[in-house]
Amino acid sequence: MPRNPSILRYREDLVGFADVAFQMLSVQISANYLGYIKARVIPELGEFSSSPLRELRTLMTIAHFADPITGSRISRILSYDPATVSRSTKWLIENGLVTVKENTEDARSVLYGLTPEGLELSDMYRDLTRQSIAELNDADPEHPSPKEILKALTVLEKVRDRSQHAAKLGAEYKRQRKRKT
Repeated sequence: MPRNPSILRYREDLVGFADVAFQMLSVQISANYLGYIKARVIPELGEFSSSPLRELRTLMTIAHFADPITGSRISRILSYDPATVSRSTKWLIENGLVTVKENTEDARSVLYGLTPEGLELSDMYRDLTRQSIAELNDADPEHPSPKEILKALTVLEKVRDRSQHAAKLGAEYKRQRKRKT
């Protein structure tokens, strides 16, 4: 029997129920992990502990790639609007963590890379995050197995793709309403 008997009421419309449940669960999961990262990881960043999380996410995205990347690529990866990426990279540049250079392949964009300080911060953030997750695993003996995690990630990627489709449809509905007025 499911943990939540109310699921049985939605058997006929399980996909509809799942869409609403995924929204609620994702907000809860995000809030819980965000609180954990802010309490456990961010304070350990020393001189970088005042770095905003949005900027850290942008920095970590840049750090993930061997070569400098464009703002539009950062935007796609993080699902941030381009203006948010511009504000975030501006903060990172002003704080000496990211470099910006001209994109010789596309004059409409620039390329972002890490400074030595940005590399230091990204390494520190990655190491502290890994350490904190290891501590979390030790404190939670019933954490999911690697097999369960891989299965969940596969499902979550499908849910993410579905949510991206929903966002596109939402934008189209908004454009249609605007045209009617």
